Amino acid sequence: MINKIAVKRYADAFVGLTKERVGLKRGLADMIAFRDLLKGETGLGKFLSSQQISYAEKAGFIDQVFGADLTEEFREFLKLLLRKGRIGAIADMIDYALLTYSQEGAIEVSIASAFALEAEEERLLERKLEEKFKKKFKYCVGIKPGLLGGVQVTIGNTVIDGSVRRRLDELKEKLAALRV
Repeated sequence: MINKIAVKRYADAFVGLTKERVGLKRGLADMIAFRDLLKGETGLGKFLSSQQISYAEKAGFIDQVFGADLTEEFREFLKLLLRKGRIGAIADMIDYALLTYSQEGAIEVSIASAFALEAEEERLLERKLEEKFKKKFKYCVGIKPGLLGGVQVTIGNTVIDGSVRRRLDELKEKLAALRV
């Protein structure tokens, strides 16, 4: 697993390059578009991480498929990550860059709870998140009855799960591991 320092260095390097050549807004737009592709059921992440497929095939695929949609800078960034064996951390790099360099300073955060939160509870949670991450966020609050209680916060690929459902699942796993 790639460490946080490497994630930060690669993301910072890409942002520095993209600021000079195509502008930060365009570089972040490429990252968002690629992140959305990775989140989809496309198998793109498995393809790029596969050891059975050569670098040349992957690089050709990147240029052929993304040539019209992503900047040359982002395509070269992807190829660098492939050469260095760091492509598996692309989602973390994108999340870091978006949290750190978002022009508006506001990242979308999804908050799910089993029941509707009171306005004061929402404000308290929002204030705590902004203090912890030292960022401004745009919030999308929804109800997810399957959580049973508590809240689940999603920021990019990061999930903070304080739900009763997660606690019950953890307890179930611990009990299943016990031998009598």
